[in-house]
Amino acid sequence: MMISREVDVFEVAARKLSISLRFMWNSRHMWRMSAVLLSLLFAGRAVGQGGSLVLERDGRVISLVPYAPNILRVTMSTDRAAAISAPGYGIVAQPLTDGWTHERDSDGGDVFRSARMTVRVAPGNLPKDKLPKPMPMDRLNYQLRAQYFGGMVEEVRPHNDALLVTTPDGGMLLHMRTWTMAPESTKIAAVHADDKGYRVGAAFDSPADEHYCGLGQQQKGWMDLRDHEIRCWHDYNALGGQDVCVPFMVSSRGYGLVCDNPSKTTIDLGFNGQNLWSSQIGNRVSYFVIAGKTSDEIYEGYPELFVRWFEWGTFQPVMRVHGERKHTEVWAYGRQAEPILAKYLKLRYQLLPYTYSIAYQSYKTGAPYMRALFMDFPRDLKTANIPDEYMYGPAFLVAPVTEQGATHRKVYLPAGCDWYNYWTNARIHGGQTIEADAPIDTLPLFVRAGSIVPIGSEVQNAKQPQTIVSVRVYRGANGRSTIFQDDGKTYAYEKTGGSITRLFWNDAAHRLKHEGVSAWTEPDQSVVTPIGR
Repeated sequence: MMISREVDVFEVAARKLSISLRFMWNSRHMWRMSAVLLSLLFAGRAVGQGGSLVLERDGRVISLVPYAPNILRVTMSTDRAAAISAPGYGIVAQPLTDGWTHERDSDGGDVFRSARMTVRVAPGNLPKDKLPKPMPMDRLNYQLRAQYFGGMVEEVRPHNDALLVTTPDGGMLLHMRTWTMAPESTKIAAVHADDKGYRVGAAFDSPADEHYCGLGQQQKGWMDLRDHEIRCWHDYNALGGQDVCVPFMVSSRGYGLVCDNPSKTTIDLGFNGQNLWSSQIGNRVSYFVIAGKTSDEIYEGYPELFVRWFEWGTFQPVMRVHGERKHTEVWAYGRQAEPILAKYLKLRYQLLPYTYSIAYQSYKTGAPYMRALFMDFPRDLKTANIPDEYMYGPAFLVAPVTEQGATHRKVYLPAGCDWYNYWTNARIHGGQTIEADAPIDTLPLFVRAGSIVPIGSEVQNAKQPQTIVSVRVYRGANGRSTIFQDDGKTYAYEKTGGSITRLFWNDAAHRLKHEGVSAWTEPDQSVVTPIGR
């Protein structure tokens, strides 16, 4: 394998690509002499680019790009541009190459290491006795395999650029045996005949004691994904309910794998001692390996996502935490996340009288209480095309944060009324788009003027008796609301109707009137809390 360091040629290429060559030698003369000597020994080349490593072997390109001492992106392709290009849609992290080094071992393998992981790419010219043995099949079998099972034709063989990822002390994490780029299936190729594409895949070792979790929402009840086939796409017709795949798998051996391919991907885990990842369409095999001593370390960065999910879940009809983690309590996601999760869990319980009452209205009318803005503001045409805001009952406008690292987001407040920032009580005119503060502990949340919001006492769970300790009235318009209460446990409300309290706010008189069953026992002046002027 030749280490090519053609300084003049690669410096020009580097300037065009804005990539620095890290693995240059100081002496150009000595460097050229060594390159000539090495070219006699090896048949490919390895190029260091800005702390990453690019290996070129007989038309195959392997790119190793670090994102942290414990995170590495691996990309392989027969198309050089595809191999060295950026990750696909949705991956916003930037490479971080500090602390990574490259060397060659005595067997000719390329070793790329950091303080957290060691990656070895096998030599590109393995002797025949060390190459994987393909399944013995004749041409007819290959043709039938390609026609009925999407298999490879005889001329297409897997590439034997085996890649081994270990801990610094040699503990095995992941071993990729082969990777493949094969022509697309006839059916897919016919759809876009002008755009040549490939089927891509990779085969990994699967030791008998390795187990897997993750890969999104599967409705089949599998806790351990080993010995199962995962169809990694949004499958509306999946057995047991629709599957929503997230291409992030966590292994019991202490690593996570993120597949960087948006195409339909089938993942067979553990069969015949192998894990097979195969995508219908692609121009490269690309994935991230994340090493971690614990699952929390592998999921580092996930707490932010979970916090944002949790904030959003506070304003959904049903709020439950699902997952395959051993612990899902609010303190199980780290010290930074815990107080934020506790804040929204308490808020969810405090708003139970409100949520219970608007759920009762849905029971009576069939109208949803989590609904698009245009349902409440049909005269404001701007609300017709806002997909990332919604009303939670008649009072709350919710604007979830969906971008990693965001501290602000734009929020449109519908015309026809004023709005209050729930957290600051600042009053804002409707009919405008604002830049709302959204640090990690703040869900952009607004209350429509004229809203009447009952607040419950703090409880630890829904079985504990809860009283209404405050009724917040947001000034600026007349309003009306209904509080529904029952025993919270049985279906007796179907016979008794529960208890109904109707509330009316006269904004001009600054007075709240209520009819029906009294919903609180304290005097009104100690319960009713007007907000704003």
